[in-house]
Amino acid sequence: MRPATDGVQELHALNLKIIMTPLDTKTPTKRFMTIKELAGYFGVSATTIADWKRDGLLIYIQVRRVVRFDAAACEESLRENQIL
Repeated sequence: MRPATDGVQELHALNLKIIMTPLDTKTPTKRFMTIKELAGYFGVSATTIADWKRDGLLIYIQVRRVVRFDAAACEESLRENQIL
């Protein structure tokens, strides 16, 4: 195995390439998140997310019982309301 160069490590035995990129923990990896995912993203409990949702602070989509939060819009809303 050769040392990693430019974030790419070649595994010759398995004939695979793994692209290694640094993680930015404050950039959502997907646009719509569940309540648990959003709680993990903001570092709060699911109960806090439910409270913010009830108070109208979070942007979300609900179809029947399925709720998804727009992570970027939620972050912007929380900043506007001086919660973040």
